[in-house]
Amino acid sequence: LLAACMNPEVDHRMLDLIFGMDGKVDVNAVYRPLNRKWYLIDLLLETMARCGNHSAFTLDMAHVRGSTALHQAAAHGQLHVVEWLLARGAKKSLGIKNKMGA
Repeated sequence: LLAACMNPEVDHRMLDLIFGMDGKVDVNAVYRPLNRKWYLIDLLLETMARCGNHSAFTLDMAHVRGSTALHQAAAHGQLHVVEWLLARGAKKSLGIKNKMGA
């Protein structure tokens, strides 16, 4: 769902397919690394971003820590996705910053 919310080509049909796969998609799920390897990579990228290494790769990878699908859709200017998520119960949490301040 997070990846779909960043995709400029996503439409309601795609989101409905993802949402309806098992009926248990949490629109408020927060991105977390799935294992130690990805946790360490995520930590490295976050640290690089904090230390002033602002390459496009670092910013694109590190900013997702603590982001929800709603954060990602809003950050990528996907108004129709934001509306779709809100209509399906996404928490209006954009006032709450993720760990990267977004």
